[in-house]
Amino acid sequence: MKVLDCSLRDGGFLNGWGFSSAVMDRLVALVGAQPVDYIEVGYLDDAPGLSECAGSSPETLKRLQRISPRLAGMIRPSCRDWRAVLRARQGLVELVRVTVQALDPSPSFEIAREAKALGFTVTLNITNVSAFTPDFLAGVAAEAPLVDALYLADSRGNLEPKDVRPLVAAVREVWQGEIGFHPHNNRQWAVENSAEALAAGCTWLDGSVCGMGLGGRNLRLEEALRLAGRSFSPALLEARDEDWELPACTIPFELYRLAGRANWPQDWVDTLIEELGVAPVQEALREMPSKRWFELASVRPWLAPAAERAPFERVRIYQSQEADHAAAARVFHDLVQPVHERHGAAFLSRDVLPTGETLVRWLYPSEQALDAIQKAVAADAATLKHKEERMRHGLHGRTFVEYRLPRK
Repeated sequence: MKVLDCSLRDGGFLNGWGFSSAVMDRLVALVGAQPVDYIEVGYLDDAPGLSECAGSSPETLKRLQRISPRLAGMIRPSCRDWRAVLRARQGLVELVRVTVQALDPSPSFEIAREAKALGFTVTLNITNVSAFTPDFLAGVAAEAPLVDALYLADSRGNLEPKDVRPLVAAVREVWQGEIGFHPHNNRQWAVENSAEALAAGCTWLDGSVCGMGLGGRNLRLEEALRLAGRSFSPALLEARDEDWELPACTIPFELYRLAGRANWPQDWVDTLIEELGVAPVQEALREMPSKRWFELASVRPWLAPAAERAPFERVRIYQSQEADHAAAARVFHDLVQPVHERHGAAFLSRDVLPTGETLVRWLYPSEQALDAIQKAVAADAATLKHKEERMRHGLHGRTFVEYRLPRK
């Protein structure tokens, strides 16, 4: 079992990685006195103008190493000269954590292979796992190089305890190495989710001092240690945000809870509050359906003024008795569903009935938005590009009956 502290790296989202040298030293000393396996001190990057925590320069790492040798750093695939960054930090960090975007994992896999070849302990951290099905994540894991652990990161703070075991089980089917879990606490389930992850076979767990971390915060470090069966000093319980140069949060925590429930990327909250203000975003989030949102533009129809929101469900029953249902399903999920969702429709379900008919259900923020989204979908370049394939293998052009049902 490994416990990792991610206070400085994930907590840096709260202050722009603006921790002073003195605070970094003090935090590493506090965590270094606990039975923690690794202390993640920031990102690894040599881009100009970065703060100590945002770049973890060799000079910074040498200073921190004198306080604790159990240092870790995270590297993004967007790091421009990542090979030079890794080589400059050999002997200074023991563990390199590589973020993985599930839709484009190959760059991260390349970095991980190089890091292993250089002698680092390496983890791959798949982010935003709640945005993907267990089968999709298993497909990513199946292609991953063998590293010391493959992490599932609940970056959006969306997961419920019932969701965790299926994710871990799907990855375990194809991944023979160790599995880690990185929780967020938007919905106040960080402890329960972590317990489920450990029960399902995860052997790496992240926590942070005061639970500091992006948006809805993280699992508190003392809770991570407690779940690992380890003791900790009273100083962890006594630590406060203000001890670590964290600004007072001006965004009500309720928004991060609602964003977690809706399965939003957490930074959308800050972006939309800056644009629209707290009250409109909070009001809209209360009615926001939970789905795998990927683009900020797709939620904008749901942020219309309250007077313009009256959720409508659209139901279509296609006469598809003679269709190749497997091909039609592939066309729908690969070519139709993503386009509708990009413009703000919320996919609910698609079922082939015993009669051979196909029933498809969508949700829209209002009937007016329904019409606008349909027009945008019809004019979308992807719709026009794949029209012939949708005609040949999907249900496009087949007779259907449509019902529009107001949601009460």
